[in-house]
This record gives sequence, C-alpha cells and structure tokens, in this order.
Amino acid sequence: MKRRYRLGIIVLLLTITSFLLFNSCGIPTYLLLNDNDVDLTSEAKVGTDGYNLTLQITDDAYAEFGDKNTTPSIKLFYAYSTSIGKDSKQVIDSIIALSEVESSFDSLYKNNDNLNVFSFSPSKAPALYLYSKDSTTISSSKSIFTYDTDKAIDALVLGTFSSRSDNNNDFIFEGAPEMDFQVELSHFVDSATSGLKEISFEIEYEYSGDYTIIRLITDDDQEIYLGDYQKERFFNSLTNLDNIIEQLNQHDSLTYEKIIEALETSSGNTKPYLHIWAALFGGDGDFNNIVWSDLLYVGEIPLSNL
Repeated sequence: MKRRYRLGIIVLLLTITSFLLFNSCGIPTYLLLNDNDVDLTSEAKVGTDGYNLTLQITDDAYAEFGDKNTTPSIKLFYAYSTSIGKDSKQVIDSIIALSEVESSFDSLYKNNDNLNVFSFSPSKAPALYLYSKDSTTISSSKSIFTYDTDKAIDALVLGTFSSRSDNNNDFIFEGAPEMDFQVELSHFVDSATSGLKEISFEIEYEYSGDYTIIRLITDDDQEIYLGDYQKERFFNSLTNLDNIIEQLNQHDSLTYEKIIEALETSSGNTKPYLHIWAALFGGDGDFNNIVWSDLLYVGEIPLSNL
C-alpha cells in the first residue's frame, strides 16, 4: 500500500508538471519596454474644448510589440483639484501635489518591473490613494486607508474613468488587456522625428445642462463617453457647485474632504478641475509579464464654464 501511494504521488506530480510545461512551454516570454520608449504630447484643441494627443513610441518598442504579437492599449486616469497644472497642489492648504501621483503610480504599478495589473470592483474603480497622516509625509496605497477622523485629512484619489459608447447612463469599467481602448500596430505611422512612430487621439469636453460631457475619440474615430470612477456622469458648476459637492460627499466624503471645503468657500472664486493622465498598457500578446509605461500628464478640464 505504501509503495502504491508513493507511485500515485509521483504519477500525479509528473502529470501536473507535464501539464504546466505543455501549457507554458516552460519558458516565460517577456515584453521589454524601457521608460524612454513611450511619450505623450498634449496640445489644446482649436475651436473645440479639449486636447489633441499624440502617442509616440520608439522604433525599438514598435519592433518589440511586433515580435510579441502585441496589441497595446491606453488607460486614462483622473483626479479632482481646485488648481491648474500638474505641479500645483490639489487645494491651497494641501501638501499633496498633483505630480505626486506619477511617482506613486510608478511604485504601485510599475514597481521596478514587478508589475501589477489594474483591477476594479463592480461599483468603483480607484487606481491609487495618496494621503498624509501627519501633515508632512505622503504615503500611497492601491486601496483606501484608515482615516483618523479626529484630525484634518489630506488625501487624494486617482480614479479611472467608466465609459459607454453613447450618451446614456449605462457606464461600465474597462480593464486588462483592452483597457480604455486598444492601439493596433498598423495604425502607427512614422513620426517627423526619426526613430519614432506615433498615433493620435483626442479628448473633448462640453457643458450640457448640469453635466460636463467628456468624450474620448480614439485613433480610429471611435467615440467613448467617460464617466467617473463610480459610474456616474460629471457635473458642472454652470449655476452653482452644489451638485458637485453633493456627489463628492456621497462618493467619498473623507478622501475629498479638503476639496469639498475649498469648494464651499464663501468667496465663490474656487473652481473644480479634473486633471487627466494616460498610460500605455502592454495589452494582449505573446508575453507573460505585465507592462506599463510611465504615467503621462494630459491636462486639466474645468468643471465650470463661468
């Protein structure tokens, strides 16, 4: 009995090992992307509110994508603020600069090439949180942290957009490998700069009633409407800030505490903005690792036309 038991274990182990080797060929394949292989430039659109975006990759990266049969994709991220420019603080009395999200994204998702995929729950899709518990040190996390409600809270959430294909309220979240939209290699063209290939896409916004309508227009002219990280539309402050403040309170009153306080100031001079970033994701292909580019800043969208 003992000999049969050992033989059974050996056969089982050999079967499992053979299965793993057969399905993975025993050798992992890596998509190699350097920090300087991807760049994103953003210019304000003329005649329409929004941005013209040009994504450039090096010829070496293009060849690497082709070698791994890769279809990369783009993921967009956003954060609220009452300031203009990525190097500003999210509100005047905050210590958290908007530029902090780029290094935090690098450490939480790129993590020295031990990369992590973005994931979401059915109801919300935050990408990372920045917070300060002692008014001097900024920490970061991929999940919400425990607040000390007896102290003033300084926190920022980097959200990912929900989306839909037409102007209705049925928002969904998109994840790996397609992310917000895929970029076919055949759509890249040679850049005016030698050694680079590029594609273009756009982000447009307009104010309609109580809402700010934000559209992503892909390189192949698909229109994708963008909602917030809890699958709701973005308000605007055409007449007042009450709708925006109420939505922030309902979504996450503690994380948005400083922004809510700033928007409630009696001066009436504070405006809300969405700041937007993009990252290239490795996408789908013949490789086993997870690949992100740096988080690249796009610009801000004012949630006000006053």
